[in-house]
Amino acid sequence: MRQLIWFQRDLRLQDHAPIHRALSNGGACLFGYIHDPALAQGEANQAWLVKSLESLQQDLQEKGANLLVAEGPFDHEFERILIKHKITDVLYHFELGEPYQTAQQHALRICKQHQVRLTPFDQTWLSPETILTQQGKPYGVYTPFSKKVMSQLDDVPKAEGQANWSQLKTIELEPKDTRPPQTLQKISSASWAQRMLKHWHIGEQAAWSLAKQFLTDKMTQYPNQRDFPGVSGTSQLSTHLHFGEISSTALLEQCRDALVNRPAHGDAIQSFIRQLIWREFARYLLFFNPKLQTHAYQEKFNHLDWPEPNESVMAWQKGVTGIPIIDAGMRQLWQTGWMHNRVRMLVASWLTKNLNQHWLIGQRWFEQTLIDADIPNNVMGWQWVAGCGVDAAPYFRLFNPVVQSEKFDPQGVYIRKWLPELTPLPTNILHAPWEAANSIKQQFPDIAAHYPLADPNLKQARLNHQQRVQQLKTMTLAL
Repeated sequence: MRQLIWFQRDLRLQDHAPIHRALSNGGACLFGYIHDPALAQGEANQAWLVKSLESLQQDLQEKGANLLVAEGPFDHEFERILIKHKITDVLYHFELGEPYQTAQQHALRICKQHQVRLTPFDQTWLSPETILTQQGKPYGVYTPFSKKVMSQLDDVPKAEGQANWSQLKTIELEPKDTRPPQTLQKISSASWAQRMLKHWHIGEQAAWSLAKQFLTDKMTQYPNQRDFPGVSGTSQLSTHLHFGEISSTALLEQCRDALVNRPAHGDAIQSFIRQLIWREFARYLLFFNPKLQTHAYQEKFNHLDWPEPNESVMAWQKGVTGIPIIDAGMRQLWQTGWMHNRVRMLVASWLTKNLNQHWLIGQRWFEQTLIDADIPNNVMGWQWVAGCGVDAAPYFRLFNPVVQSEKFDPQGVYIRKWLPELTPLPTNILHAPWEAANSIKQQFPDIAAHYPLADPNLKQARLNHQQRVQQLKTMTLAL
């Protein structure tokens, strides 16, 4: 038996079912990752990816193995590896969404052709088919889904932990097969990528270190601080989860242990578990609705006409809308590849509700620029804010960015960090500088010369949005 453990978005050694199975099988093992530039996610994502692969390579070498890293069209490289190394079995974690579905379909076809056994392993907590309404249908609202999952947490399989590496038998590789792909090296060496990556520690060990720090030192304040972008109140584990450097199952197990050992902090721990369930909900929805990457969950939205992207979209992308909380979020994204979740909702609402732009524009921009561009999460998040996804109520909701800014960044800590040019402004005019445009032009001419002070006319945007809501109601009656 000669086995290929095929990595996709599971770049870890702990709690890795394919590795456990391969080592227990007793056959020779080959650990491999195939990078197909045509199937790759955005460049920010790839900048992290190459560092994560390097970390995984180092961890494997400490176990006495190597990571084969191939580059090229997936079907060609996958078949070449099977033939060259005489692979009889392929083990991998099943992934949802494109481009992973395409790669997995290629793998299935090629394995059938060469009579190679292909064994997928699921990474969801519970099988989606077991989480259904009383009518036997998939859930379309988060709260009842969350309650159902909470009631079944005892059925979630425990994390695999560390495999028995003493059973390892390796397949030898040439040194050239273990080097990172040239396209990834080029991306990660770019000056923008270097600036972005300096904000992060990458790899499985870094993920566990961050998780333990959060669970030990920050969990108790999580419910109170998670919505305030100027405070380090979130776990910041999203990118590690996206690349599978740590599994959500392992995190759940850590949380459940904490519930036993620190019962006084039960409410805070449960709050974080609910956020992990939100992540499971995203996968659940994409499992039952594979077209969600390009089609709205609510059919009526697929019949709407949308305006062509214009200069306002470019201003949104660059972080020069003139709305400080929006611009701060987009600047944070540019500099770090990441954005606070509360601000993600605000920038998404601004694009889809104030600017009346298609949610796919925002979804695809995040896919290009986020290091944690998790496909199910990104799809569900954009459709939820745009009002065309699950939990139908938000379709009429339009976040007022000034009210949100004053509520969740009251002292302007977040705004001043990512928009340092606005630092001199008094807090009472920082959240809506256009209201004091004349005063700013007189007292702070440098700010006036470099930052937009035009009135965004939030009231008119709200009226326009209400008109579109009425149009949707009429359309719903007609369908």
